[in-house]
Formats: sequence, C-alpha cells, structure tokens
Amino acid sequence: MVTRACAAIVLLAVIAVHGQSSTSTTETWVTTAAEGQTSSATAMAGSTTGYDWGSTATPQQPSTPQTVGKLGCGCNHSSLWLDIMLVLDSSSAMTGGGLQELQNYIGTAVLRMAIGQQTGQMSRIGIITYSDKATLRAPLTMFNSSDNFVDGIFGVPFENLGGSNIEAGIQLAVAEFEKNGQGSFANRKKVIVLAASHYEPGGSVDPKQTAATFRLNGEYVQTHGATVPVLSELASNCSQLTNRNEDLRADDLLDKFCLANCFCATNWNPYSMDSQCYTPDQGCYFPVTIPSAFVLAQRYCHNRNGATLPTVCDADKANYMASQLKNAKEAQWTGLQNVGGNFQWDDGTSYASCQPGINPSWVNGTATSGQPVAQVTISGFRQGFFGAPSFNDYLYTCQNAPCSSTLYCA
Repeated sequence: MVTRACAAIVLLAVIAVHGQSSTSTTETWVTTAAEGQTSSATAMAGSTTGYDWGSTATPQQPSTPQTVGKLGCGCNHSSLWLDIMLVLDSSSAMTGGGLQELQNYIGTAVLRMAIGQQTGQMSRIGIITYSDKATLRAPLTMFNSSDNFVDGIFGVPFENLGGSNIEAGIQLAVAEFEKNGQGSFANRKKVIVLAASHYEPGGSVDPKQTAATFRLNGEYVQTHGATVPVLSELASNCSQLTNRNEDLRADDLLDKFCLANCFCATNWNPYSMDSQCYTPDQGCYFPVTIPSAFVLAQRYCHNRNGATLPTVCDADKANYMASQLKNAKEAQWTGLQNVGGNFQWDDGTSYASCQPGINPSWVNGTATSGQPVAQVTISGFRQGFFGAPSFNDYLYTCQNAPCSSTLYCA
C-alpha cells in the first residue's frame, strides 16, 4: 500500500538525540547523525553522477546572531558548520513541479549560508535522489560556495519512476558521511535532509530501523506535509515546521540547522533544563579528576576553547556540579572569588544576581579577600560554599557554552 500526501505542503522537523516526532507529504527531512555512525549503503544505491558546477562565489551577508543565554546556543545562519546530505524523492509521486518547488525552498535557505570545502565555520552539502533505488548526485566534496550549490541542485534530474526506497537514500547518505565526513571534518554534526512525497511501508526497504539507529547518535531535520503517520517515527523533538498555513520561511529551516549545530564536544557533559528539545541550554561541563590549585584550574579551563570554572546560582546547578564527581564528598572549585572585597564569577556573571543563599549556603562564613570559593556536599542534596586558600588543591569542572554556529569547536 502506498500512502500519499498532498503536494505543495511542506513540513520540516529536526530529529535530535533520543528524540522523535513529525508529520508528512512533499517532505524534506534533515538528519544530523554523529560521526562514527555505522551503517552502509547496499547495492540498492545507484551510481554517482558528476557535475562541474564551478568553484567560486561571494560570501552571503551574515544573518543577525541570536543568543540563547550565556550558556545556551546562539544562532547565526551564515556561520553554521554542518555536513548536510539532501535525500530527495525523485519518484513520480513527487512530480516535477513539486521537486522544483523543493529545490527553490532549499536553495533560498542555502544562499544565506557559507558553503565551502574549508574547515571552520562553513558547511558542506551533498545530494542524493531516490525512487526505487538511491543515487548519489553530488558528494560532500562537490560544492565550493552557496551559488555553486544552487546551480548544482537545479541540475538534479527528475527521475519520474515508481518506488519509495527511503532506506537506501539514508544508507547512502551515511556511507557518504563515512567516506568524506571524517578527518578534518569529524567534529561536524552530520545532517540528512529527507524530502519525501510518499512512503511505502513494510518490506526490505522499510526505513524505520535505519532511522532508529540514527536517533541514538544524532539529529534529523524533516520537511514534508500532510500526515503520513509512520514518517513521524523517523523524526524527533522540536523538528516540525509546515507550510500548511502558507507561512513557512527559509529562516525556519536555517533555525533547525542551528538546533542541529547545538551540541557538547566529545567528553563534555550536557546540562539541560529543556524538557522538549533536550538541547544543552545550560552549558557543557568537563570534569577534571586530578585536583589543582585555583589559579591553575582556572587557567586550564580558559585554555579549553574559552571555558571557565562553573557559575553556581541555585540548588539545581549546585547538585548538578556535585553529580559530576564520583565522590560527592570531595570539595571542588567554583568560579567565584573574593577580589579585594568584591565577589566575582569567572564567566563575568554579576554576583548580585548569583550568590549563595539557602542552597547553596555559606559554610563557616564567607570567603575573605583574595580567597576563591569551593563547593562541598553538606548532606544529601544540600550544597555549601566556603572560602579557601588559592593554593589548596581541589577537584574542578570546566564550564562552557555548547558548540554552535556562534562557538566553533575544532
């Protein structure tokens, strides 16, 4: 049985780690899978068609950066750094006109991005089409600018064949990430944009298991329209956009890319109060299990991509910091210090807006001038602050904003 959706309706969804949710029609999915994903394209994938689309272009004007708190992810569309594979339905169900509308929409969004083959804050995009099989039309290494990409996506042919082998498209995208997404680009999130006009459930080409595997390690962004319920199983939280009300804009897709570009670097632990999208909106944390004097702990964190010692304003954060230690009875440095009688947080947070109260509370008085402040578990979930000589050696945890379009992580 083939479930079809109305043409000209588009929904976009981002599948985040451990997430799910979405809907469908003339659809475009974006999946961000983390590096090291295992899965390979099978013989269902077709051959590569090469195009020569030039190599230079003028960078686009940057969008206005958006910030989400000091420890959340900012969003600047012109400085996204992702590896993106477009997996486009080119079957007869999509229709030639539907494919062109989709190409226009994606092209409009990409014109606001920096596209190229250099490392740093620019993205790379590849293209796959599918119907009864999947074909790599452009590898990640093809495009050198946004203009170059726009010329390329309009060179993608409309196959006008039957079939809906979404699984082959996803597998071929993963194979491309494994081939060209490692080395200097291993630090990038991997994103699959799936544009699907229909879905044929069951059989050997059912994509649900493949998508479930991806969800353990990354994100999807999905664009599609009228409801095909099974496609919602491929997406995750905070991933839905639709043009059902004719109000979809290119910035909506780019904002989903920003969401995919928000993550903690390897070995950094996310702290999230975001119960819907599960983004690390309260920052990322790197526990150090060898003690150090305060000034050396501070220097170590500063040298890790501008991190700081932690700012602890409330009981939730204090207990989270305690959870970073295997032995909760051990003291650990905070980012607070008494400098000439004035308390200062390492990340510049105002002490007036973030100071000990009931939990955490001061233990045996406050820190004296020149003393940094450490934290210790008093009992259960009750945390305490105390001043200590700066040469005392305590454990510590570095705090930083997540990797994002406004903070590059090499």
